[in-house]
Amino acid sequence: MPNDEDLRKLKRLADQYRINQTFQSNDWPAAHISTFRSVQELGQTCFREYSDSIDALPGDRPWRRQNKARAEWLAEQARRLATNSANESAWRMRIEHVILERFSVEVAWCVLPQPLPNPFKTDISESELQATFVEVRDRDVLHRVKFEAGISRVFEERIEETIVHHDTEEELPKQRPDRMIGLRETNNIRQLLNQPPRGLPDTNEQKLRDLVRCAPFKWQSSPLLFPFLVLEAKSDSTPASFSDIQTQTSFPIWSLLNLQRDLRLQRPVVSGAPEALVWFLGYRGNDWKIYGCYVSTNPESECTYNIHYLQSGDITTKDGALQLLLLLDYIVDWARDTLRPAIIAQLRSLAMGRDFDEISRGPESDIISKERTIRDWVSRIPSTVAQDETAHMPTNNSTELRFHGDLVSVSPPDTEFGIVRPVSAATLQLSGLRLTEGNVESLLALSDGPEHGKSYSACARKLVNELTRWDETLVVLGADLDDIERVWADDQKMALEPFDEGSGAEFYAVLEYRCFMTVAWEIVREISYWAISKSAFAVLCKHAKFQKKHSRIDSFPERLRPCSGTRVEDTVACLRSGSSWQVLLSALSSTLLTFYPEPARKRGESSTFVESLGFGCPGAIRVRYFVGDYLKKTAGLARRRKKAGPGSPEAKKHKSLDAWEQKTSNRSFRRISKRAVGFVEAAHDPADCTRCSRGKQDLFMLKHWNKEDIPLPTAYGAILAASLQEEYADASSHQQRHDLSLFVLEYSPWLEDQMSISTIVEDLAQDTSIYHTIRHEPSAGIAGVQAVLWNLPRPYRRTTRRQRLDIQRWTRELNG
Repeated sequence: MPNDEDLRKLKRLADQYRINQTFQSNDWPAAHISTFRSVQELGQTCFREYSDSIDALPGDRPWRRQNKARAEWLAEQARRLATNSANESAWRMRIEHVILERFSVEVAWCVLPQPLPNPFKTDISESELQATFVEVRDRDVLHRVKFEAGISRVFEERIEETIVHHDTEEELPKQRPDRMIGLRETNNIRQLLNQPPRGLPDTNEQKLRDLVRCAPFKWQSSPLLFPFLVLEAKSDSTPASFSDIQTQTSFPIWSLLNLQRDLRLQRPVVSGAPEALVWFLGYRGNDWKIYGCYVSTNPESECTYNIHYLQSGDITTKDGALQLLLLLDYIVDWARDTLRPAIIAQLRSLAMGRDFDEISRGPESDIISKERTIRDWVSRIPSTVAQDETAHMPTNNSTELRFHGDLVSVSPPDTEFGIVRPVSAATLQLSGLRLTEGNVESLLALSDGPEHGKSYSACARKLVNELTRWDETLVVLGADLDDIERVWADDQKMALEPFDEGSGAEFYAVLEYRCFMTVAWEIVREISYWAISKSAFAVLCKHAKFQKKHSRIDSFPERLRPCSGTRVEDTVACLRSGSSWQVLLSALSSTLLTFYPEPARKRGESSTFVESLGFGCPGAIRVRYFVGDYLKKTAGLARRRKKAGPGSPEAKKHKSLDAWEQKTSNRSFRRISKRAVGFVEAAHDPADCTRCSRGKQDLFMLKHWNKEDIPLPTAYGAILAASLQEEYADASSHQQRHDLSLFVLEYSPWLEDQMSISTIVEDLAQDTSIYHTIRHEPSAGIAGVQAVLWNLPRPYRRTTRRQRLDIQRWTRELNG
């Protein structure tokens, strides 16, 4: 907290910049009257009346019960902190995460808590089923309705981040508010900021990102755009008053208001463009006050920045705690439904060169709760492997269910709403990138293309930076990589090109494992790796031509972990094992693992030998996505050649193109394999596994080999699963995409009759809990969205209303 003298200087400086503290009154600006009125109405909410309304109408907006519980908890915690005379840090650590919870989560969908009476009876009509749901909604059972919540994808926050003003405002103090919340740079906003503006003078070769100042901070990889909420906290023992807290935060508020105002003024002002508005929450111990901050203009066109007091309360009381939670919930909805669409519309206005009132609002793909079903949340994941790479790979187009080595063959029903799949085999894929001194320049030339000459610095820097970003990198021999390919593919005759470096050459390697369900409901188990030999790494560093000292390269030798081939082979064998039931559960969970050495290297220690390899569960694909980007670069060579064919205007370039093709002829860095392999009957036992018994239990062992909370397959030897992703069939393939699948682990005579399959589906659905998964393309996904797709925590859970309707439709279809 600034001392008294600094506060007086700040106050004088604020007066010079026309920053005005406005006390409570109804003299609100016309642009914000309805917003401020709603805030004051919420600030008068009584906890008792709020609770009575919940008890009277239990099925009406059931999330209100959650607000009540949060308010009670918050009031109790605040009373304890006030009694103990807690300092500022204690207040912030104990209550801020509850107060600001809505900014970090997004309510996804509602799950009914109990089954309907025989909901999958095939002779029930949809109108009767709808009436039954209405009846259940009105019963007291809805007291126990649970909401699935996901991570909010539209908000970002900064804690004690320094505000950076324009160079012309050097006299302004450098301040760090306790917390600021703003918009996240989602894909929608990123695409707009990377577009050039239209209709504006002197913007040649500029992007909107260069023209529009979106954040008052130094630019970061995950920027906070247009902050709209500032929070400043003090303990109740501090001598600072709320007026002092306002003064301390006045210039951060001034800066945030100018961000919105400057964006609005980029084009001529027209009706519909929103006025700048920033919220300020200050609390001193248990007392809180909320302010609405806006810009007003006098007849002389002079701007005044107003910090307008709106509401206050005491969170040691249930009334005050509930009012604060409701007010912040309101700000969340305002930011999501009003501010963010307006910001996007203004950016789109600049990108399209049209007025604000001519811009239509497109679909909101970044906000989960605005989607009707979860299957629409995730966009299609495009393939990162070229077409010519997968053309030779076998695909399973069989229309029969096969068990026990083709001894039994059953034709599955051809239905629209569901599919029957045997769990008899899985596709083993290997996607590798292995660079040696002999093929590294071929990859560099291939990446840069024939037009870029001999300078490979950009591609070389990318490869070096990707390898050195890992905290610990394995050092293995070329023979060990050969063993990985042999053991995983189960094929001694893999059609891979030979290497120019012997099996004793050392490689720096990074590995990743995936087990998932494809869009065709087939199980895929994949190991992805990329490795660079020691000599190839030296070639890359030479081509990279770093101008400054690269700290990650200097420390790279200290982070290397030599690993024997035995450890690597044991790890691959561990992943290769598992019964059909264990692998099916792993695929339904969308398992994604990274390899890390054990024991962990302590700070200051030199490189230590690896005793075992552990598995970590990341939230996003890293290796497969990076490797796939280079594997697909082999495509397009024939297309380039066709464009430069005889008689074309490009015939003069044939000579240089031939030279480029010669440079890129060594494609031995591509390590690709794909084949279907049956399951072993024995289940994976950690006690008998060499890798698992040598190391400590990791997340993979705890989450995927030990499924104690998941019931075993029923007497039918089958389970029912639902996909939570919308599928997109290729228009030329005429393939059906299904939302439901009956997985059959062992043969049963019931499978020979389509009517009997309907009975199995009905019986499995009676428990109201089925398996859930997300289907993936065989190639890696888009960077930035994988966090919601992998390592799903609960594959077995209750069905949703939509899923029950889909199951009912499928059983009707099976019954003819």
